[in-house]
Amino acid sequence: MKKSVINIIKIFIAVVLIFSFILTAAIFYLNNVFLPTKIKALVIKGLEDKTGKDVSLGSVKINIFKGLVLSNLIVSDESAVLLKVKEASCIFLPLPFLKKKIIVPLVSLESPEILIVRNKDNVFNFQEFIFPETSPAGKELQFDLLVSRININKGKIMFRDESLPVVFQKSLENINLSVYLSLPSNVKFSVTAEIPSVLEDKLKIIGDFKVAENRLLAKVWLTGLKPKELDVYFQQFGFVI
Repeated sequence: MKKSVINIIKIFIAVVLIFSFILTAAIFYLNNVFLPTKIKALVIKGLEDKTGKDVSLGSVKINIFKGLVLSNLIVSDESAVLLKVKEASCIFLPLPFLKKKIIVPLVSLESPEILIVRNKDNVFNFQEFIFPETSPAGKELQFDLLVSRININKGKIMFRDESLPVVFQKSLENINLSVYLSLPSNVKFSVTAEIPSVLEDKLKIIGDFKVAENRLLAKVWLTGLKPKELDVYFQQFGFVI
């Protein structure tokens, strides 16, 4: 009896070792041969076609804990860097029994920086591809993505408004955001951020979007913000602070 148990344990260990070797070899091949030469170029081209901007990407790798990992992603145009992400990762689960469905349990963005500019003609720099007027002719979405959770750590948003008589600039730093699906049909989110100034301003929002009712409920905490800093907007409505 003991001998048979020992044999089973040996077989189990051998199977685990073989599987580990195959998995390690597969990840090595993907990270050093297939992803750098094939997928990296596809990601860059896809983002350039979508945004109409210049895109550079440091690396594309597979991590057994994080899934697909993009490092040092930069989106820019001739005037400035619009988006910079130190690391973007996602875990995805293709479901063969659901046609063209991919489940993404988690998307994580580490230290993303976004520049949002409102031009003199009141058009935002990202507006063209975030809200496209029409879909590209002859192209259909090949897969439906269901994202369960999005995490943003240590993000930064820089806002510049050039449509005003005097250019207005403000930034949100140290942004930590979590958005996740809550059954049956709610999307919950929480975000904290800091607004750099002489006295540190802080922002906190906790919310719940009820999809079925198309209703948003949120609590907002904002401390330290001086209304005088937004005076340029109040003046448009005849208010002076």
